Amino acid sequence: MDNNFSCQSEKTTECVDLYQPKPQPVPMMPPYPTYVQPSKRDMSLLKILTIILCVFLAVALLIGGVLFGFFRIIDLGVGGSGQGSGSLHRPAPPQSGPPFAYGSSAPWYGNAHDPSSDPMVNAVSRAYHSVVAISVTRAGAFGTQSRGSGSGVIIAHSLGENGQPTGTYIITNEHVIADATENGVTVTLTSGATYPAVIVGMDAETDVGVVWVNVVGLHLAELGTSADLMLGQTVIAIGNALGQLSGTVTSGIISATARDIDVEGRPMRLLQMDAAVNPGNSGGGLFDLNGRLVGVVNAKSMGNNVEGLGFSIPIDVARIIAEELILYGRVVGRPRIGISVVTVTQENQNLIDSDNPELRPFFYINNQLFPGVYIIDHENVVYSNRSNGTFLFGDRIVRMNNTNIREFRDIRYFLLGMSAGDEVNVTVARPGGSGYVTHRITIVLSELNEQ
Repeated sequence: MDNNFSCQSEKTTECVDLYQPKPQPVPMMPPYPTYVQPSKRDMSLLKILTIILCVFLAVALLIGGVLFGFFRIIDLGVGGSGQGSGSLHRPAPPQSGPPFAYGSSAPWYGNAHDPSSDPMVNAVSRAYHSVVAISVTRAGAFGTQSRGSGSGVIIAHSLGENGQPTGTYIITNEHVIADATENGVTVTLTSGATYPAVIVGMDAETDVGVVWVNVVGLHLAELGTSADLMLGQTVIAIGNALGQLSGTVTSGIISATARDIDVEGRPMRLLQMDAAVNPGNSGGGLFDLNGRLVGVVNAKSMGNNVEGLGFSIPIDVARIIAEELILYGRVVGRPRIGISVVTVTQENQNLIDSDNPELRPFFYINNQLFPGVYIIDHENVVYSNRSNGTFLFGDRIVRMNNTNIREFRDIRYFLLGMSAGDEVNVTVARPGGSGYVTHRITIVLSELNEQ
């Protein structure tokens, strides 16, 4: 039998089997909800909210993990047996220092690193405020003026009749303040305060100068000694680098304790160091690790590919000259021998021979050159009553007291430690026999200013 199905109407929701009894109506499902696709704007907002939620959850999990691990480590005791008390607590701090350390080094912040334990920091703190910047106005040709700059070191107070300070003396280089106009020198402290300065005195021979400011209560440098300096010893240079960078601090080592060089045509015996110095550092201080002044910076070797060659006047020399300048305004009692000499070398023998042909028999004997310092004039010598003779033309100076003499600068440096009125035993060599015969002559040093 065929089952025929028909619907009463295309609009009816009820179909029946014509050959079966009419069934009970079946409740129909409610109509499905209509799905509406959200707009692109709503989708973007949803994505943003989702991302924010994920990031928030991730951060929360991370912080929670870190905090858990942190307190767990504290509970177990870092470096301990791993047996904790089971409670979260911070360990008691040690009696001194921070409650933590990074390897063998203390942390760099807070009170963990005590700068007072650093000898370099200590030395700079003691010396820093004793160094000043100096500005100079110089007189030029045809009424013109020029500006210059350098450095200086505060070394002493001036005292009044009542013994109270009346001002302050500052040591610098002669070439820093030379040719200054009246009222042309000013001094600037590390605080930035600026004061006019008066030139007390200058000495071109040693390149030492002293100025005075009408100010009291300034930080004085502690004077050390240059006699005890050793090769490789750490030193600190402080000065007005480039004439603009006042208070510049550099460090290095002593490279030589008695280096003979010519500074602007003047032979000088200086300390050599590799601390960086620049124009403007002249007159600044060279300090040891105790913060004591051991030298006055006065020169740098200039040239292409020249680095690490700086020079300072030893404080033992600079101090003597400064005291003379403070007391008398000039160096008094500077000794002289009263002779004129020439230095004969392998390089200049022909020149000497042409200028002083009568000297050749004294330095050239048996076809052999004898370099050294030869006397060509001795009219102004003062001889001691104990002297066994006098100088003669052509005498070669071999020794002064216990100092060997090989060139003129040796005589000059010898005299730095002497005073007018001192007696000196001079050993000379004269042609005799098949070579030279030595003689000892005793002289009395006269004062250089005496004519």
